[in-house]
Amino acid sequence: MPKIKWQKKLGVNYIETDIQSGNALLFGYEMGGYINIYCANGKDVYYSGGYPSSEFETAAKELKGALTTTNAFSISWQDFPFDAASKLGGLIYNSNFSECFDTGAKLTFVPFGPLSGIPLSILLDQKYHGPFKTAPWAITKNSFTYASSIKEAFNAFFDDHAVAAHTFLGISNPIFDPNAQDLRVTSIDTTSQNLAFGTRSVGLENFAPLPETEIEIKAISELFENPKLLSAAEATERNLRGSHLAKFDVLSFATHGALSNEAEGLYDPSLILTQEHKKTTGYLSNFTDGVFTADEISKLNLNASIVSLSACNTATTDLSSSSKNVQSLASAFRLAGVDNVVSTLWSVESQAAAQLNIEMFKIWTSTQTTIANSLQRAQLNYLITADETKSSPAFWGPIVIIGSGQSIADKDQKLGDQVVLEIDDETGYVSGIAAGADDTLLISKNIELNPRRLSPNVERKSFDKHELNTKLISDDVYGSAIMHEALGRNLMSSISYEENEIGQFKYAPMISEYDEVGNLLWNYQYPLKSKTFTNLYSLSSLPNGNVFCRAFWYNNTASLFSISLKRKYVPLEVEEDFLIEDILLRDFQNGILERQKPAFEIDYYDLTDKWIKSKKTNKK
Repeated sequence: MPKIKWQKKLGVNYIETDIQSGNALLFGYEMGGYINIYCANGKDVYYSGGYPSSEFETAAKELKGALTTTNAFSISWQDFPFDAASKLGGLIYNSNFSECFDTGAKLTFVPFGPLSGIPLSILLDQKYHGPFKTAPWAITKNSFTYASSIKEAFNAFFDDHAVAAHTFLGISNPIFDPNAQDLRVTSIDTTSQNLAFGTRSVGLENFAPLPETEIEIKAISELFENPKLLSAAEATERNLRGSHLAKFDVLSFATHGALSNEAEGLYDPSLILTQEHKKTTGYLSNFTDGVFTADEISKLNLNASIVSLSACNTATTDLSSSSKNVQSLASAFRLAGVDNVVSTLWSVESQAAAQLNIEMFKIWTSTQTTIANSLQRAQLNYLITADETKSSPAFWGPIVIIGSGQSIADKDQKLGDQVVLEIDDETGYVSGIAAGADDTLLISKNIELNPRRLSPNVERKSFDKHELNTKLISDDVYGSAIMHEALGRNLMSSISYEENEIGQFKYAPMISEYDEVGNLLWNYQYPLKSKTFTNLYSLSSLPNGNVFCRAFWYNNTASLFSISLKRKYVPLEVEEDFLIEDILLRDFQNGILERQKPAFEIDYYDLTDKWIKSKKTNKK
């Protein structure tokens, strides 16, 4: 059998990680019409390849079709493509890999080619055609986790094994009814059922109420010593951002997950929270509108070992996302600092998703086992107890773990303090919170200091000793201030700027550090540029004292469009101009661009409503 010796130059630390403890890493590529797969177990690398791509692409298409069709939950075992599942399973379960891993091993897979978007757990290791409940599914032999690249997979092996399991934040049962009386703000267009917020308008007609999710999240919360629940009218983005997110060990969202263009006004994969009504005056930010986009999530400051997304399509790569750097909700939470994201590859059946989510956390919190093994056991228990009519992989198969999957609940670890932060700003939002000395918090906000732009605000706040309350904002900070708590350090990302003698502006991201009482220790400013911007995501502190920052850069957005300076700018008539107007307003709001007096005034709410109605008319 083919075997390739492990290259020691990759680093001895990699070999001494979790990959050596009976687990394995699977990765591969397509070239010249053939599939090649490697299996690494920390000691050796095994090769299996030369498989014709076309045959396996046909099998993958057939299997995906059965799992994602509109009648996926009613397909009987007689009509299920078991042959496709066993053919794809042969890529993993074959004689070439027999020495790489055993039954019981955790397999970390880097998806590629025909296996992209298919959980390995639903494949078969042999030919079979019979009832779902007795099928030789891969989940009966191994647990599985997933990584976007080999490098990410190796880095994930360094994640903590024993993790705190005390504090829990659950978000459930958001309100989508535009006529609801218990939402905060008071004006809404009930005729079109479209809520307009700042630079985004979202149609809510596609989102059904989810009262059962409140029961699911409450059942999970009872497994933790210090839970916090946001449900119904409280499940707003404003309340979520006002929580000290870095203090939660586990988070769980039970709501609707949507891909780009799945609903009117959605341009990124998003979690849909309770909607705040459009204000008649003032400025309501995208960051409090209840549409929690992947791009926004990626900028959070999280220390959670596990985030569970009990929603549809949360691990699905969204190629039509307007944020080309963050193309799934799962990858967004990974960027925000989460070790393991329990997510879904297609639409979930609500009752099955709730049962699996609750069972997984019951096992994880009560036994000394990893979250990957907990999910595997929850899926096996589901197969044992479910009726044959609900035992298809369509019910239990979409749930996967993005990350190492090796976190083990350790309830002996110190319980962190719980913080409830009241939001006293009518417009704006809390963007980040870090712990300071004397039970104080260092809080970053972006609030409405003038009616046209959200401005950054940083403060030290005490709930008991008001004399310690202090404004901390640096003159160098222009916008998008986000406080991060990292290994006891208080780090803040923001946007800085510089104006030259003729009034031209250049912008750059900036990283700052504050001490425990709020003194500014240092600023580090990226090179100032006028046409290229850099987005900063989560900040973390390394053991050697350096700061690690995830960042993406992108060119001037306008270059994506074919703009003629000779043509009149008419966003009410030209859709491309409408999209440009949307991008400009987002950048004005987030402090990336300096707002200037327009050549003519545009009512963005009327503009958005016009284009939404136009699209609906075209569909008819």
